[in-house]
Amino acid sequence: MARISQKELLARLEKGKPIPAILLLGEEPYLRDACRAQLIEKFVPEVSRTWGVSRYSANRGETQGALEQAQTLPMLARLQIVFLEDAEAIEKFGEKNREEAVAQLEAYLEDPAPFTVFVAEATGLDQRMKLGKLLAEKTLVVECGLGESLNERQAAAVALARAIAKEQEVEFEKGAAEDLAEFVAADLLRLKTEIDKLATYAAERKLIRREDVSALVVSEKTTTGNSWTACCATEKSRCRCSAR
Repeated sequence: MARISQKELLARLEKGKPIPAILLLGEEPYLRDACRAQLIEKFVPEVSRTWGVSRYSANRGETQGALEQAQTLPMLARLQIVFLEDAEAIEKFGEKNREEAVAQLEAYLEDPAPFTVFVAEATGLDQRMKLGKLLAEKTLVVECGLGESLNERQAAAVALARAIAKEQEVEFEKGAAEDLAEFVAADLLRLKTEIDKLATYAAERKLIRREDVSALVVSEKTTTGNSWTACCATEKSRCRCSAR
């Protein structure tokens, strides 16, 4: 199936048609959390979420349990969502257990239950292995990462910062979103926290200025620099800061 972004997932969900199987792939917890929230909000009413949302972990050996739940009619809900976290752990199983888990997943994905949205989650998968190939082929892959290069990560963080600010009914002046993304080193969880703080500070002005970012947000560069200074001051004989 196709690979899409978290933003594109939201656009698909707005069409209202359930997606039988999804893979949330990437190492950004903020984006995975956002995707989970979007899926639950769209497909399972709040009053039904106790029965309609289940979470399992492949790392805890719960792959079979997740698939059994996916094939069980949900109580008091038209649709259910079954999350299988840590799917990459299957790659590290012994050969027999790995083959059994992959075979179980393959059998389910060939004929997914019409009343279930099955969501596998992985920080990364080896596309040379059968598990990676299977999930890439049989699920809708949602990219939950910012890219490999620093420029890609910064650009994605800037775009997300502007989107989050819009939800808060504020906007960034020119250059302010870029400053913030750099200050938090494209850490999306911290990005969201800092925007909440900046939006409150901006108040009726409804504009986050570059000077606001400089005044209220501690730069990762500053923190790192201070820690190196402390290291040099206390452990000169073992300090390797200069190598960094």
